[in-house]
Amino acid sequence: MYDNFGNYVGSIGAGILHDPTGIGIGGDKLGVCDSDTLFFFGLDGSLISKFSTTDIFGTKINHFNDVSFRGDRVYILTDRRVVVAKSNF
Repeated sequence: MYDNFGNYVGSIGAGILHDPTGIGIGGDKLGVCDSDTLFFFGLDGSLISKFSTTDIFGTKINHFNDVSFRGDRVYILTDRRVVVAKSNF
């Protein structure tokens, strides 16, 4: 991670993330799409939760593409659809 001035300040997901494809920040959460897993981290780098492609409403999804936040909602772009859910996890 880098601050607004381009200075390196640390990393998130070292040893956990393998092929990140999308990232989004909402409030105090950072969402990262990593192939077949969606990770949510606190801004301090702590892992809050993670979901696999089969955890999203029980529907088979091949991979996550991107994640975005708006208000109390999280928008997850997958290979098949956009999933909208409350971000209160």
